[in-house]
Amino acid sequence: MRHLFKWLVSCCLLLAVSVPSYALRCSNRLISEGDSVGKVIKRCGQPTEQDSFQVELILKQGDVLAETRFLDVTYFVYAQSSNQFVRVLRFEDDDLVSIESKEYGNKSSDPALCKDLSSAVSIGDVMPYIRYRCGPPSREKRVGRRVKRVAGSSEVGQFKDQDVFEWYYYFPRDDEKVVLQFINGRLRSLYHREIEDDD
Repeated sequence: MRHLFKWLVSCCLLLAVSVPSYALRCSNRLISEGDSVGKVIKRCGQPTEQDSFQVELILKQGDVLAETRFLDVTYFVYAQSSNQFVRVLRFEDDDLVSIESKEYGNKSSDPALCKDLSSAVSIGDVMPYIRYRCGPPSREKRVGRRVKRVAGSSEVGQFKDQDVFEWYYYFPRDDEKVVLQFINGRLRSLYHREIEDDD
């Protein structure tokens, strides 16, 4: 009976301190979806890394433009300590819409990690998280925009006007560079190339 009581107490304590994947605990205060940028910064402090950009949403009725609006998107990365997971927060128009858990945090960024891409980053990772993992790129540039139809749109066509960026990490000793391509802040492709004379 005594062992059963101890087990029940342990389970209750575990439930009391656990934080769901859609929440983040900062100084015993809970952050969850729907919170504002200001509230998150007040409770958690400035993020380890962050990025902001605008997404243009285009609504069309057939070939006729029905509406255009801009969505402000911000990503925060919090790497609080080595015994806590890195959290990636996404805000849309100042509202927290998602919290993603990554590996344990508080590591020093290292460009060499990006050379072994499979162990450092994944398709879908966001710019500030990759900067946290690999450090700032050797070079970056905006390579254009593309318009993409939003899945699920029917009578009224909904499109995104998407920014396309490329980051380059150079490894001169191996005469090699790693190219990462982002669309609206998320990694969409990555590959190795030889360093060229104009790099």
